[in-house]
Amino acid sequence: MKIESFSFGMIRIDGREYRFDLKLIGDRLIPNWFRANGHLVEPEDIADILESDVDTCIIGTGAYGLMQVSDKVKSDFKSRNIPLVIEKTEEACRRYNQLKKTYKNVAAALHLTC
Repeated sequence: MKIESFSFGMIRIDGREYRFDLKLIGDRLIPNWFRANGHLVEPEDIADILESDVDTCIIGTGAYGLMQVSDKVKSDFKSRNIPLVIEKTEEACRRYNQLKKTYKNVAAALHLTC
């Protein structure tokens, strides 16, 4: 998969537009990513990523970076030796495309608005 563009509230992946938060795990796109605590990512919000055989994970925190990632999520990735990158979503999209050139199983969890 390739992220072709991102703007507030919209992302284009492989020629299709999406207007909701989503996750990419390897070659799967999981639409309508909903977090129990809204703008805070907790382990249960990304359990599918943590349970997958991913090489690295990128979390896009929104256009303005307002979504937060809990310390528990960070420690869960660290304990599994999975590199975790946390950036505003625009930069996270660029990083995802770069990492896909090097790694087979890249995951991304992307917040598209604030």
